[in-house]
Amino acid sequence: MWHTLIIKEIKQTFLETSSVVLALLCLLIIPLTLYVGTKDYESRRQSYLSEYQAYRSRHDKDVGAHVGVHGFRPPAPLSIFCGGVTPLIPDKVVTSRSGLYRPIKETNTDSPHALLLGKVDYTYCLTYVVSLAALTFTFGCISMEKESGSLSLVTANSIPRSVLLLSKVIGRYIAFIVPLLLSVTLGLVIINHSPLISVFSVEMMPTIGIIVCVSLLFVLCMMCLGICVSTWTHYSINSMVVVFLVWTVMILAIPKLSPRIARALCPIDSSTTFRIKRTMLAEDQHNAFVKAREALKEACFAECGAPNEDLLILPPQTEKGKKAIELYDQRIIPLTQTYQNQKARKLKQLDQNYLNQQKAQNRLALGLARLSPVTCFICTVSELCKTGMHEPDNFNDNAQRFQDQVKKAIYDQYTLREYKGSIMYIYPEGFNRDLIKVPEMSYRYPRLAQSLERVGFDILLLVLYMVLFCGVGLIKMNRYDVR
Repeated sequence: MWHTLIIKEIKQTFLETSSVVLALLCLLIIPLTLYVGTKDYESRRQSYLSEYQAYRSRHDKDVGAHVGVHGFRPPAPLSIFCGGVTPLIPDKVVTSRSGLYRPIKETNTDSPHALLLGKVDYTYCLTYVVSLAALTFTFGCISMEKESGSLSLVTANSIPRSVLLLSKVIGRYIAFIVPLLLSVTLGLVIINHSPLISVFSVEMMPTIGIIVCVSLLFVLCMMCLGICVSTWTHYSINSMVVVFLVWTVMILAIPKLSPRIARALCPIDSSTTFRIKRTMLAEDQHNAFVKAREALKEACFAECGAPNEDLLILPPQTEKGKKAIELYDQRIIPLTQTYQNQKARKLKQLDQNYLNQQKAQNRLALGLARLSPVTCFICTVSELCKTGMHEPDNFNDNAQRFQDQVKKAIYDQYTLREYKGSIMYIYPEGFNRDLIKVPEMSYRYPRLAQSLERVGFDILLLVLYMVLFCGVGLIKMNRYDVR
């Protein structure tokens, strides 16, 4: 019975005009999108290598006490499938002696047309094009049979209604994924021709396989939704209207409005306001250090009995003034270190507080957006492609690790003393500047196991949505009266 019903549904689906349209649509859009994404990745990779090599060739021996070492983030190869939050992730980081690194995002990486019209990638195609095709593929499979009266004849027999419904789901799903898998396979072959990407390598193939499986799960979820709508309507035109309404709400309304609702329910300071507060805090800490430094200098001169005239002359002319300077040089080192640590600690605390507020707002927005299965699909694919919501945190971890590496290799080799605006460098015994080399930033993307751990909840939600849509459709199907 199962075999007969599924084969009937597959044959009937392939004879429909929509099957031809779907096949042409998939075979045209998805390979083209992956090809364009591959070329875009090659361009970004080449820009990264050019900037990296130019910097290393010019600044490989730039190891001054206040040097800002640049670390570069390589583009993620799987960003071909999903750009995600790439526009928000900094391209490089610049270290500082104060212990606070500075992220930099290049603003001229995208053309105005791309920013104005939006970029299209694999995730975009699945979200907007394939999902709509899946709904139009299934919205009339029950309602049209109700309208023609054939469903009454079929259900009057001994065929269980659950078997009838599931056979329609399976049959139409098989007919739908055939052109989809062909188009994805063709796209992967195109990507594999790139000299920078090896699709069928051990590193990339498992992740790509999981992305394809999640895509098939998302398509099945949307087809179950279309069949569910079809079971609740009696006319195909009504099914079409409801399906488009549901698609608009799930694809456009819920994911797009959830961040705005979260900002209204959980407001935080804007980034401009935060930068102003951060600048003011840094200035206050610097002013406090200057006052403490001047007070220490006056105390040292008073303790040694140096005349006030020596405070205005560098170096002092009297023996007592010279002794006061030696005492000042000894005491300024721990004072400078204390204020530098205090400034770094307070700025980091301010940054962490603002970051926690942002995370709370983002969690609320994501929780609201997950009312749509589209959000679960996008979050899963973007996380697997290393362009998801966790990638900014991963960048900060890499930047902090690079800052610590530069501190150990360069900054800790110098001791600074400041007097009357003049800076002196104290070197350890046996110091040789030529032996110091500028460290390189080894950027680490999360491993596949870590990404799967993060997206497990979204995959579970996709399965639950699929079961929910099938269950609701089955309830209505069982209540259908053949009279």
